[in-house]
Amino acid sequence: MLADMRRGLAGALVVVLFCATAIGEETPGKAEECVEIIEVVATPIVQGTLVSRYGDSVVIVGGEQISAQNASDLATALSRVPGVTFSRHNLVGAYGGGDGGAIYIRGHGSGRPGANIGTLVDGIPKFSGVWTHPLLDMLPIDAANAIEVYKSTQPVLLGNMSFGAVNMVPKRMTQEGSEGRVLFGFGSYNTLTGILEHGTKTGPYDWYFVGSHRNSDGHREDAGGIVDYFYGRAGYDINTIWHMSLQLHHSNSTVEDPEALGTPAFFWPERFITRDEKSILTFENKSEKTSGHIKFYHDKGLQNWEQWNDNGTPGDLTDDEPFASVTNYRNYGVRARQVFALSPRSEIVVGVDHDVSGGHFIEEHPSVGLLETDERVRNTAPYLLLSSAYGMDWDVIPSTGVRWNNNDTFGDEMGWQAGLRASRDNLTIHTHFAHSFNYPGVYTAVMFGGTGFGTLEPEIIDHLEIGFEYKSSQVVKYNLVFYRDEVDNGIKVVAPPPHYENVGT
Repeated sequence: MLADMRRGLAGALVVVLFCATAIGEETPGKAEECVEIIEVVATPIVQGTLVSRYGDSVVIVGGEQISAQNASDLATALSRVPGVTFSRHNLVGAYGGGDGGAIYIRGHGSGRPGANIGTLVDGIPKFSGVWTHPLLDMLPIDAANAIEVYKSTQPVLLGNMSFGAVNMVPKRMTQEGSEGRVLFGFGSYNTLTGILEHGTKTGPYDWYFVGSHRNSDGHREDAGGIVDYFYGRAGYDINTIWHMSLQLHHSNSTVEDPEALGTPAFFWPERFITRDEKSILTFENKSEKTSGHIKFYHDKGLQNWEQWNDNGTPGDLTDDEPFASVTNYRNYGVRARQVFALSPRSEIVVGVDHDVSGGHFIEEHPSVGLLETDERVRNTAPYLLLSSAYGMDWDVIPSTGVRWNNNDTFGDEMGWQAGLRASRDNLTIHTHFAHSFNYPGVYTAVMFGGTGFGTLEPEIIDHLEIGFEYKSSQVVKYNLVFYRDEVDNGIKVVAPPPHYENVGT
């Protein structure tokens, strides 16, 4: 939805070497020598920062930026976006065990298991259904036409798990013709990269396919990784208003844990294995006064964390034993949204989300015993967002919206927001206030005997943001944002004995 921005923000450096003659007196009969004008175009760090009509700012990293950075995953693609950080241990793969493969936006996202950062593919959530946090190895970027980064909480349009969010917009063909590429690379530490993609649009039909493979031995012992990915999309124009499409995403990864420096090596390295299969069926419409979509999705995945249990003296491996934590999750649901133009300068967004997430977890220690859980949670959330533009010299857009969320395990919660954007010439002033929530997940049924499942309350955040944007030229734009986040009811581990509990601000 925001991926249509193009080269308007590209930086350009123009070096002009003018016609010159010899310094001093002109040499009779000697022709002037001209040096050709050279224009050097540089790709910016991000494609742009957009101040939405709802008063918040969204950072866009486009396909050109992803390619220019030679990005291999979400962490490298967003490595230069201010306020966004990642945890990773390997050159290929992020090793999702413990704190590996985590995303942090303005300090949020540190709760693992559980996370208040949302990761989405084409507006559909993508996360581990049991542990509720994102895993980088299940979020390949080879099919991303653009990446949208929401640094502010999004209580109305995104809802649960949205203290911040990252949405990957998949590639698709929108104009007649075909395109594609083949990429192959080999580097240090036996690092291998291969990408094959092709897209075509002919008449009412369009399709796009991407296949990629990456592997590396790693920069040190037991730091190897393999990540495979496939993306396919087929679309059909039903008529001039309606379009339907089916997306398929499949990923596999096997990533070793290099452990902390100085840690004695195990008999074989700990590994984190993932497999994920996601499908999205979309019906979208666009006419003069309304546009929207309804999306049905299904996401099935596996996480297998192969570990070692230290049963004796630290560093003594003779009595250690291997064990595995195996998660089979399944998320599915439907998300519908429609935007209506009430007037040339006013619009209302109405929508409803129904999401089911959870799955089966089993962990068996040869000398400790069996831990097993199979649970799911259901969320149903209608929402409404209204905005209208006023003014002549200043273009002023106030907005307000609300979402009501019903969770069958953790109760009801309300999220709301209000915003204001005022623009004149090259200056934009914006403010955004939001009250949002983050529900506990199925992980509370797994950890600490399951005492928190059904008894914990959602985390609450109150967010205030004030920002200024000034565009001094076609290639230079300044953004300054002040924000304050206050979180209440944080879900923390307290002891003794260890258990989950809602704590204060």
